[in-house]
Amino acid sequence: MPGRFERLVTHTAAASGLTARVDYKHVNRPVVNDPRVADVVIESAVRLLGEENVETGTRTLGGEDMSVYLDRVPGCFFFVGSAPEGPHRPHHSPSFAIDERALAVATVLLEAAAREVSKAI
Repeated sequence: MPGRFERLVTHTAAASGLTARVDYKHVNRPVVNDPRVADVVIESAVRLLGEENVETGTRTLGGEDMSVYLDRVPGCFFFVGSAPEGPHRPHHSPSFAIDERALAVATVLLEAAAREVSKAI
């Protein structure tokens, strides 16, 4: 991908009579959940929130420093829906807002999953 990106940038610049240089730095590795821990999180979420409120098919391409932790310790990165009613207000934007009730849901889920994982240790 870095090579393709560099070609795209340099050729786009050249088409405009310009030159460009790409300094690509690979910082984060992919986030890879431990399958056993992910199963525990999913089971805990289903038990606490109901199967109809748990989605397991979400995939993202976002970079995340959680990959550094998961490279050393088995774990699971999960999302808890936190968007308030109204228009979409994306993360990392000046209009971002959170439905703070999601913090309680995340806390209870994290605690339940941690208790289950600790039983296996």
